[in-house]
Amino acid sequence: MMFRKLTIFTLMLLLVFALSACGSHGKDHSSSSKNDHKTSQGASDSKKSQGPPTKGMVDKDKTVAVVNGENVKGDQYNPVLQRIESQFQQQGQDPNDKKIYKQAKKNALDSVIGQTLILQDADKKGYKPSNKKVNKQYDQQMSNLTKQLGGKKKVKQILKQQHVTADQLKENISDQLEWDTYLDKEVPVEVSDKEIKSAYDQYKKSTKKPQKFEALKAEIKSSLKGQKQQQKLAKIVDQLKEKGDVKIKI
Repeated sequence: MMFRKLTIFTLMLLLVFALSACGSHGKDHSSSSKNDHKTSQGASDSKKSQGPPTKGMVDKDKTVAVVNGENVKGDQYNPVLQRIESQFQQQGQDPNDKKIYKQAKKNALDSVIGQTLILQDADKKGYKPSNKKVNKQYDQQMSNLTKQLGGKKKVKQILKQQHVTADQLKENISDQLEWDTYLDKEVPVEVSDKEIKSAYDQYKKSTKKPQKFEALKAEIKSSLKGQKQQQKLAKIVDQLKEKGDVKIKI
């Protein structure tokens, strides 16, 4: 999703497994904010490897945009910018090129502004989850993480290394639950069997050893649903921008 706000918990899981695999490399992944861990390794290694570039990163506390009076900071903008720059790089385009960077910056700003507008709209419509629901989801995720890592002590160690608090995790879980509710209520879409079959046929023509239809049906349906929701979200964001007050600060 273009505007989807990934929770730091989801991204932390990826990092945790990376740390578990690398062992002694754990100290190289420090962070100073709730979202910085999304980019820490890529930022430090980008000049040495094919990792994501980091052109245009700003201070984590710098305001990059003000959306209806709400400040959007660098710790939210930076990881989005880096992911977009990485995508350009994977496509063979140089993020250091002036035109490419300008486009990456625009895309990143559009993304964080869009997600902020959507969450603000979700708040107004009463989709914010209860503390009880957030705590239940938090307890479940922490339990799963504890099992994966082999104990609460390891979990605490990882959280401490990443400077991530329980309140920050719960805040992002709340945002994710609110986002999911918004999609269900405000952006419902249907995907027909005909559309799924058509997408599969296109895939089948493009590969020499295609997987069977049944093995990919659910994945194709999810992808098509996401594309439709993205298109609808883009229109909603445009409408919210017209009605709202958005100021770019970088």
